[in-house]
Amino acid sequence: MWRDCQIFKKQGFSFRHYVGKEEGREEGREEGREEGREEGREEGREEGREEGLVKGQSRLLKRQLERRFGALPQWATEKLGSASEHELETWGDAILTAPTLEAVFK
Repeated sequence: MWRDCQIFKKQGFSFRHYVGKEEGREEGREEGREEGREEGREEGREEGREEGLVKGQSRLLKRQLERRFGALPQWATEKLGSASEHELETWGDAILTAPTLEAVFK
């Protein structure tokens, strides 16, 4: 660092200028890290909301299926537990007209 300071002095910069530049870089890095952490937290919150929505849809559809068709077999419970939001919406529509449990999942 002392050598860098000597080079800066020859170029008309003072040591203070060099230190200020380094402090500015570190401050910029810290701001970047903080922004990254905040973005990560926001993404995590969004993923949590989406996951909660899917779980809620799954629970509601399970209740509706049980009311309409009785106790669900293991395969149906497993399908509900691993379903995507799109699948749950499709099955939620199908429950209105499907004559059998199997028809809901086709």
